[in-house]
Amino acid sequence: IILIWFIRSANTAITLFTVGVVIAFGLNPVVEKVRSLNIPRWASILIVFLIFILLITALLSWAIPNLIVEINDFAKNIDKYITTVNEWINSAFKWFKRIFPERLKEKITTIDVMSRLESIISTMLSGIVSYSFNIVSIIFEIILIGVVVVWVLFDIERIKNWIKGLVPE
Repeated sequence: IILIWFIRSANTAITLFTVGVVIAFGLNPVVEKVRSLNIPRWASILIVFLIFILLITALLSWAIPNLIVEINDFAKNIDKYITTVNEWINSAFKWFKRIFPERLKEKITTIDVMSRLESIISTMLSGIVSYSFNIVSIIFEIILIGVVVVWVLFDIERIKNWIKGLVPE
């Protein structure tokens, strides 16, 4: 039970470490190829890691502006969206008034509908704040993965020998 609790608690750290190790083992053949050009291992790791970071940065620099455009478009049109939702609610409310008996109509008012809408918008805004904190967390996790990648690349021979020592012959 304690082991299960520990694994659940350390899930993020284990995942980050595993991702870093997988990336490092994936980059190691490239590091070895660069090293075969008579470049020291530390320089090979630096070159390959910087190229890897540049590729990730290029991918993000392509994706993030598109995301920002979409978010800005949403922010510019939020009034239109709210107006559309209000019109939909009002038309649904008018339909409701025509269809249902008077006593039931008294139970549901526009104020109830608007308070529910306000609650939904509040939930959305808190989600946006939470999302912003998640972005900061993701940036920190990416940095940690980078540290693990560099560490594993520097010590990959020791790690391989340690793993070989675990496997009986």
